[in-house]
Amino acid sequence: MGKALLAALCIVVAGASALSPADVKKNAVASLATVPLGKTPEKVQNGKDFYKYFFTKHPEHRKYFKGAESFTADDVQKSDRFEKLGTGLLLSVHVLANTYDNEDVFRAFVRDTIDRHVSRGLDPALWKAFWGIYTAFLESRGTALSADQKAAWEQIGTMFNDEAQQQLAKHADVKKNAVASLATVPLGKTPEKVQNGKDFYKYFFTKHPEHRKYFKGAESFTADDVQKSDRFEKLGTGLLLSVHILANTYDNEDVFRAFVRDTIDRHVSRGLDPALWKAFWGIYTAFLESRGTALSADQKAAWEQIGTMFNDEAQQQLAKHAAMLWLVAVCFAIASVSAMSPADVKKHTVESMKAVPVGRDKAQNGIDFYKFFFTHHKDLRKFFKGAENFGADDVQKSKRFEKQGTALLLAVHVLANVYDNQAVFHGFVRELMNRHEKRGVDPKLWKIFFDDVWVPFLESKGAKLSGDAKAAWKELNKNFNSEAQHQLEKLGLPHA
Repeated sequence: MGKALLAALCIVVAGASALSPADVKKNAVASLATVPLGKTPEKVQNGKDFYKYFFTKHPEHRKYFKGAESFTADDVQKSDRFEKLGTGLLLSVHVLANTYDNEDVFRAFVRDTIDRHVSRGLDPALWKAFWGIYTAFLESRGTALSADQKAAWEQIGTMFNDEAQQQLAKHADVKKNAVASLATVPLGKTPEKVQNGKDFYKYFFTKHPEHRKYFKGAESFTADDVQKSDRFEKLGTGLLLSVHILANTYDNEDVFRAFVRDTIDRHVSRGLDPALWKAFWGIYTAFLESRGTALSADQKAAWEQIGTMFNDEAQQQLAKHAAMLWLVAVCFAIASVSAMSPADVKKHTVESMKAVPVGRDKAQNGIDFYKFFFTHHKDLRKFFKGAENFGADDVQKSKRFEKQGTALLLAVHVLANVYDNQAVFHGFVRELMNRHEKRGVDPKLWKIFFDDVWVPFLESKGAKLSGDAKAAWKELNKNFNSEAQHQLEKLGLPHA
């Protein structure tokens, strides 16, 4: 009897030790009352104040901020850079607090955060340690956190760190698998290693003779001609070096992308079809397998991710050279509707998003959006360089659109889930505009998404949208577009 009672008490205590997701959200959001988001000077100051606190209490971490390694609180106060960084960090904390009761959205937001920081060389332990720093910062504002509020932030930090470490491991595995797959084509000065570069062009000209046209004077070359050519010995060594560099720098995104830009700068005058910058990676993995070693699924996935990031940066650099920075964004249609309360807008939009959940195993939902989009809105494919003629089947096979679909889906989920907190909603809209600042998006494109694309897409996925649900999306869009256009104006960009 005593053992049974003890066991029951242990269960009760264990159950009471963890807050429910709803209670975590409630307590965390309440604790952020001293650091609200907004555009007024005093609210913008909240983000700066964190970095003033951080650099004062934890100067050892200033090393991660290039050019600000010796900054004091006064330097932070005068810095436009830390105004922007502070606002971005504060927004992220508010989003995480407000989405904790929707774990799929919370974890997707964590993955996106890690993807945007993976190249910055942060100690992985900081992703957990940060939350202790942040709660201490909140208390430095003059209000002691309750035990429940501290417990809420501890749970947020634990789940954040769990997802962050998984995503960091995923990035590390790309480099590891790609480098391992290059064991059959090492670099070096010996004849057999120099031959590796030539062998690629022998394979390339044999399997893809249609691309010989890009090699002036070698348009009719065979594998034997390549073997005898000093030119292709040099070209082969250069190409092999580039592939090794890209594999070895994937975990340092700034270096990786800079190398891509340099590669494009050196090829821009050669008239290559832009689609080849993505297609190349399928050719290269086939070449590696032609060497007699079958690539594992993880190795193939690694090269697919490398090719996706390479192509992303390559197309941006090509567009820069052509003075045509075209990229379609998530566009929102304005409509006149009777205003709903923010709580009702959230309720109806979140409910309708059950047809397209986010998650590690739910990437197909994002792909399905672009399959729908490219099928029903072919006129807008022109904004996707290299995919202007894509059909639904092409989208299905594309890692590029898996990544873009996941990001778009996450953004819509976040907007729906934080709509009842207007400061966070508006902050996230401004952040989206900041991310698109250099992409040359026509501001009118932000107005057409929901009526023409998003609501029909949801219905194509089986969502039965009521009149209230459709009205909720219109209300959300009206609010989104208003804030978006204001931010575009602030950034000095065209606005509608």
